[in-house]
Amino acid sequence: MRLINNFFFIVVILLLSINNLKAEDKVAYLDIDYILTNTLAGKSLLKSLKQNEEIKISKFKSSDENFKNDEMKILAKKNLISNEELRNELKQLQIKFQDYRKKKKKKWRIRNFKKKKKHKHNKFYKFD
Repeated sequence: MRLINNFFFIVVILLLSINNLKAEDKVAYLDIDYILTNTLAGKSLLKSLKQNEEIKISKFKSSDENFKNDEMKILAKKNLISNEELRNELKQLQIKFQDYRKKKKKKWRIRNFKKKKKHKHNKFYKFD
């Protein structure tokens, strides 16, 4: 009985003394959003992306206004010109507008914007 008690006592002491294993690797977390918004390079990157988006939006808004103005001009001539001429002018305007919508769709795809944004972010972080 005494032998069993000594054995358990030695095993317990050995198990308690082995816990001096320590991790030497230190883990650090990096807040990339904070870096992007608070560094000069990150701020300039976000500013350039925002400016590009605003330029595209302003171009599309001006084109939309031009189409509205053209339509208003044609409708103002409604009583002055014949129905056939009115239809021809409206048809031409409609064709121009359809071409414009196709170009707008190509230039202003969300996927393309996200790809450019991701590429610029990766370039900023030098993942590429």
